[in-house]
Amino acid sequence: MKFIEKYNENILKIWLIQSGVVCLILYIVSLIISETATLFSGICLFILIVPNYMIHLIVLTILKNNKQSAFKVIGVLEFIYVYLIQLIICGFITVVISSLETIKIDSVRLYKPSLRQIKCKECVQHFPKHIPSAAKHVKFHKSRNPFFGSIDVMLSFETDKQYIDNELTKYKIIKIEGPFDDNQQYDYSVHYLAVCRDDIPIQGTKNYIIKSSSFDKEKQFHGPYAYGILVDEINNRIIYYYIVPD
Repeated sequence: MKFIEKYNENILKIWLIQSGVVCLILYIVSLIISETATLFSGICLFILIVPNYMIHLIVLTILKNNKQSAFKVIGVLEFIYVYLIQLIICGFITVVISSLETIKIDSVRLYKPSLRQIKCKECVQHFPKHIPSAAKHVKFHKSRNPFFGSIDVMLSFETDKQYIDNELTKYKIIKIEGPFDDNQQYDYSVHYLAVCRDDIPIQGTKNYIIKSSSFDKEKQFHGPYAYGILVDEINNRIIYYYIVPD
């Protein structure tokens, strides 16, 4: 009887804890799936805890003369809310929304979390950990097709020649091509990037290929892919890229 009485006294606290754990699980799931999950989206998820107070308040108000029945009703309603509505229904909605958000990103602010979400770490190891403070006209883009598996990631900015030269010495370049006046003269993957990002001119750049399916005799990855660095020597613009075409 003491256990039941103790449970009844702390019933709101118990369900608030369970509700909070479910919210935390949903937030972690959103972080895993989506690059755009932020502290704000986490706060929005934790708002789901509030209805627990409403359930507790409404039931106790209606059944104020029969607290034992009220606690039983609260237990049933809280179970339905926390595990059916929060965990299953809201969990499904969280997964769907998080998946949709990962399709296209053009915000420099999401540069770091976007790179962390890429499974092939080797393919983006040449991307800088931090965008240089002196970088100008910075552009970042990531998009993927969840159905066909294509992905293109690009970071572009203007800097000084010394920075570019230092970057090129860090990696083993398997081939240098260009500059070309026609995008179709470049490796197929870079041609694909030119089609996806017409706001960054590829013509006239040198393509420093670090790895590409065009030269991969061991077939390290299935299907076409490429990653490397494009350099516009006239404007001192450097473009880091990782591309998996359709």
